[in-house]
Amino acid sequence: GISLMATSTDTNIIAGIKQFQQYINANLPSAYLGTALAVDGSCGPATQTAAVKLVQYKLNQAGASLTIDGGFGTASQQAFSTYVGAIERYDTGVWVYILQGLMYCHAYNPQGFDGSYGVNGGTGLLNAVNLFKSVNKISEGSSGYAGVKTMMCLLWKAPLRVVDDGVYFIKNNYSSKYLHTHNGEIADMTNVYQYSQLSASNGILYLRQLWKIY
Repeated sequence: GISLMATSTDTNIIAGIKQFQQYINANLPSAYLGTALAVDGSCGPATQTAAVKLVQYKLNQAGASLTIDGGFGTASQQAFSTYVGAIERYDTGVWVYILQGLMYCHAYNPQGFDGSYGVNGGTGLLNAVNLFKSVNKISEGSSGYAGVKTMMCLLWKAPLRVVDDGVYFIKNNYSSKYLHTHNGEIADMTNVYQYSQLSASNGILYLRQLWKIY
């Protein structure tokens, strides 16, 4: 849920994101989408939120009763497990389109946006899914299996980028609160909590911790 947005300079990735943006505009009703996405090849906050809403909308079409709010929370995860289960090699259709689009949004190239998971022998999406799972240390299913753990990572995490060395607050994008270690400790396994950025106690103002990123 931490907002680390990025854009890609890879022309294939940019073209794939544009196709996904067009797909979202065509398949997510305006009642949920609002203003149509700019087809700009950049997977920013608007595209990411719309992608989650599309997932929720398609789950509702399958029988779920989700609030389409753009957050892939517990209810959405359970609905995905119930009504989809997983996206696997040789599948076709809407869920493959979504998986391909999300791969492009995370700068992994599935080598096509056609709603076909290798039916004609292609391995672009298979390789992209396996690499994504390896990088993000996701263990579920067999080769190319995209279950709820993979979808959680695709729909909760923004595209990865290198963060410049510096000192930062770390804000949870969903709770709007800031990370703070228990009693300012630094030992391994120290608990990390979330608080408002500024709070008062016994007349003393407390500002949440800054984190040095190296």
